[in-house]
Amino acid sequence: MIKVDTQKIIIIVLAALLVISIGYIAGLKYREYSENKKSEYIEAGFKKGYEYAILQLVNEASGCKPVQIVANNVSMNLIAEECLRMPANSS
Repeated sequence: MIKVDTQKIIIIVLAALLVISIGYIAGLKYREYSENKKSEYIEAGFKKGYEYAILQLVNEASGCKPVQIVANNVSMNLIAEECLRMPANSS
């Protein structure tokens, strides 16, 4: 009969549990990191979209023509302040 050393079995079981625990924790940390990166990319995309929309409004309004915007079913015409200060062309 083969004599089984219980101390070796306990060490092997504990080592296996340690490896499984480390793998599980590493997986959790990787998923957390991945979600944070995804959130950062989404937030950066929203910010770029807002910047682009504002720049587009500024460019259109600087032509001294009213620019119509609609938000939440409210319509409004915007015009650059500098255009209001310009003297009217008298012909």
